[in-house]
Amino acid sequence: MDRLLRVFNGFKIPTYLWFDGDKNSDDEEVKKKTLELLKLLGGPIEQIKDVATKVSNTYAVLEYNLEQTLREEIKDYEDLEKEAVEKLGPIGKPLKHRFIANRLKQRIEDGAAPEKVLPGTIIKIVEKVKELSYSGSILQTIED
Repeated sequence: MDRLLRVFNGFKIPTYLWFDGDKNSDDEEVKKKTLELLKLLGGPIEQIKDVATKVSNTYAVLEYNLEQTLREEIKDYEDLEKEAVEKLGPIGKPLKHRFIANRLKQRIEDGAAPEKVLPGTIIKIVEKVKELSYSGSILQTIED
């Protein structure tokens, strides 16, 4: 992910990075990568225990992961998960999340206000992506 960010940034392509903070991961390499990404993005976080969900102008980090965020922000997430399995059988995360997204979309089409249906963190991220523009190089220069 960091390599793609560097390449896109080097070509002045506006890029919004969105990643899991994986604060509760047992994998030390995953935690290390989270801290490396935050440092690259100018985040002041130095220890994994300090990672919290943050939506900035150029990146979003979720304290744990997307699924945990959705669980916390969609009041009937578990019911939607069960419905997905009942209708589709044993499925993986991508298909389950697509099913849930379609259910949320249907609620909005039926007249519910998006801010009452969609997770607040996702709404904030979408707004930041809409406003995104190239804001300068993240590449470090080597001084003689």
